[in-house]
Amino acid sequence: MTGRALVVGGQGFFGRAVVEDLVQYSRAEVVVAGRHQRYALRHPRLSWKTLDLERPGSVRDYGVVVCAAGPYEGMSTALVEAAARDGVAYVDLSESKDFAARARRIPSRAPVMSGLSVVPGLVGLLAGRAAVGRVRSIRALIAPGSRPQRGNATLSAFLSGLHPWNEREVVRFPRPVGRRSVYRTHPFGDPDLLAELFDGCSFEFKVGSDVDLMNRGIEIVSWLKRKFAIADPLEIRSVLGAIMRSLSVLGSDRGAARVEVTGEGGRYVGTVSARERGHRIPSVLAAIAAARILEGRLTESRLDRWLPDLGDELARRKLELVETRTP
Repeated sequence: MTGRALVVGGQGFFGRAVVEDLVQYSRAEVVVAGRHQRYALRHPRLSWKTLDLERPGSVRDYGVVVCAAGPYEGMSTALVEAAARDGVAYVDLSESKDFAARARRIPSRAPVMSGLSVVPGLVGLLAGRAAVGRVRSIRALIAPGSRPQRGNATLSAFLSGLHPWNEREVVRFPRPVGRRSVYRTHPFGDPDLLAELFDGCSFEFKVGSDVDLMNRGIEIVSWLKRKFAIADPLEIRSVLGAIMRSLSVLGSDRGAARVEVTGEGGRYVGTVSARERGHRIPSVLAAIAAARILEGRLTESRLDRWLPDLGDELARRKLELVETRTP
């Protein structure tokens, strides 16, 4: 198996985090791919490849293909199909029910791991560790730091799925993240994303910025969308992007993701937090999976089972996992 990873979208917001992780915590050669090269690659194990997602061509020269080129909603599965044809493992950070379903229907003799973001990837792993018997409900609460600048693709993915930003809730995350306001929002985490785990239970997803002024602004945009004053928030993406980037200087780069699982045998809470560079949390599972595939160490691809030593891998990356269980 070749020790080369192809990271498509590797110069985007989450793609760069995947590339940085692979460089720092693996020995892989990383080929960064996309339509246009925007940044110089300053590491001897990094190289560039111009690639069109609609016509990716052969990927047989790689040991794993990572897609970090969202937004995934409506995206072509041409890259997944190319990997399947060549028998190459495929990993992505999709949180789109539609894309994940289409990707998983593609027959492949190599692992196809779609959804290694917070939802359903991290949710599946932590819920799989809960040990609370039959699961009745799962809540995913995400508190990303706002300081790192998001790109247009990340903003487009957020706006395209923007649903009512409501049911505000103040949650206390472990220090140093602390109190954050979170809102019910995107329909991520539909039970169909991980039917073997979610079957028969309720699911709730909430997210919020550490800058409350930004939260309130998104509330207004959401309200305008519901009232059809803004039929499509993507039409004002450039304006919203400028506002969010301006407000981000008031925030921090600390972040956390928390999963609460209630079952017949008790309650579990698992929280992954970062004192710095919290934006890495949604991308870390994809990087770990890619590295393990290249090393020949990934033997189980079910999202709730494939990483039993999650805590150790997070600790290597200066991310903290705190778990509590109550009857």
